Amino acid sequence: MNRSSRFLCWPALIALTCAFLASPCAAVNNGVEPHCADRRYDGVGILLKVNNPTVACSQNVSGSCVLIDENTVLVARHSIVPSSTSVLPAAGSRAFKVRFRRSPTGAFRNSYFVNFNNACHGQYTEVFVHEFFRPANINMDVLLARLETPVPWITPIPAETTTTAMPATGHEIKIAGWGYSGPCFRSGSALTLRVATGILPTQNSTSCCIFLNPCSSPVNTGECYTCPPGGPWAIPNFLDSGAPVIVERPCPQRPNEPPQLRVVGIVTTTTNAWKLSEWNRNGTETPIDAPPPVCGARVGDYDGNGTIDLNDLIEYLQLWLNSGCAADLDQSGTVDLADLLIFLHSFQSF
Repeated sequence: MNRSSRFLCWPALIALTCAFLASPCAAVNNGVEPHCADRRYDGVGILLKVNNPTVACSQNVSGSCVLIDENTVLVARHSIVPSSTSVLPAAGSRAFKVRFRRSPTGAFRNSYFVNFNNACHGQYTEVFVHEFFRPANINMDVLLARLETPVPWITPIPAETTTTAMPATGHEIKIAGWGYSGPCFRSGSALTLRVATGILPTQNSTSCCIFLNPCSSPVNTGECYTCPPGGPWAIPNFLDSGAPVIVERPCPQRPNEPPQLRVVGIVTTTTNAWKLSEWNRNGTETPIDAPPPVCGARVGDYDGNGTIDLNDLIEYLQLWLNSGCAADLDQSGTVDLADLLIFLHSFQSF
């Protein structure tokens, strides 16, 4: 379909869609659940230790992680093995897998559990890790994981690896993870995807790590954080190890669309995250290739495959007609004509 024919279809599409409606279209400390229509956070996953790879949901939660391309995940090393000298799981052993909040059909859950703590509800994507890789600096508490199969329907969060791209004192950062949400260590609700926004305290530009907050770092269950004035601070909690530290990169060509997210660090303690600029130092054999600073996926690319076509239109209209939450593109709480116009504008302008 060419651009002119798409434009001519707009009035007809709106009239046709509305004719079918019988009524109007309707973990991290202090974090907020990302909206179901905000696919930018779909790549923040749960890392799972597999007890029996032949039995569905035979697993324990080991932490959080992040997809940086359709086949590559970053995790905290201590979520996999206890020390820098420990032997990594053998390639193909299926010792770990990753769960993302959205399924290939678009169904999603921000919570690991549903229906009386049922962890095997099916509204997610799970994929086994094929192999783990170390950085050249073995002290870096981060591992790279290659998945058994790519997950092109999950939006990755690209990595930043240059020193100049690392956030500095006073910069705003976000931490997205599945850990506990309370003001005390291992307290509050857990295993729900949350995003917390904070301001970075004073940074040491030559340090290996991003200093996330000046709060205390409790280690005992129920021990509460104490924080100095200032902030707001982004504070990870138990099971947030491996969570991405994220910055937003606005798109100059599309200022009205949400900015792209970039991963700048991986959480390893309640106060620190390893900078991703450290990964490629010292000639690592498995470098992280950071993509150029381009704009993120278009709203009109609804199936997330990189191409805007008739399939995107069909999928979105079906969801919009059923008032599906993921069709609420303006995140107003109501699926209405404004959301359809947002989609059609992106669809037509491709």
